[in-house]
Amino acid sequence: MEKKNTLLIVDDLEMNRAILSNIFKKKYEIVEVASGIEALEYIRENSNKIVSILLDLVMPEMNGIEVLKMMKSEQLAEGVPVFIITADNSEEVMYEAYELGVKDIIEKPFVPYFLRKRIENVIELYEIKEEQRQMITDRIESIEHLCQDFIKLLSKNDSYDKKIEKDIEIIKENIFKILDSLA
Repeated sequence: MEKKNTLLIVDDLEMNRAILSNIFKKKYEIVEVASGIEALEYIRENSNKIVSILLDLVMPEMNGIEVLKMMKSEQLAEGVPVFIITADNSEEVMYEAYELGVKDIIEKPFVPYFLRKRIENVIELYEIKEEQRQMITDRIESIEHLCQDFIKLLSKNDSYDKKIEKDIEIIKENIFKILDSLA
């Protein structure tokens, strides 16, 4: 599985994008866009590369909340940590952003070191979660193959009983339920 390493910075002000880009450019591939519309286009085409999204709230044409709503309705970049970076600290906006799945809201002005650490910590947790999800998916596939091989082996036996096959299916379903609960 290819490692995601793109940090998408969405802000209508070039200066803000440059500041954020400078903070993260040593560790991530940076993609900057100047509008919510551009962000959605990029996400639709490249969601498999994105490790995180830094999203300004106040932008012309489409604000950050509208971008989040579109992402949610189209199920774009699900699970990818999104951060709002804004000077608007109204409770209503913050509440709505969190309800739409934002991992954190970072108020401007910010201290670059703390911003970088907060975002990197969340990205690290996201990557660990993705690795675990992949590991569980791999284990489910392995169990599926083992069960199929076992049924083939049993069916070659003269005393093969269909009840055994049903019992194996029940066991397999229970194993899948346990693994799914871990995902």
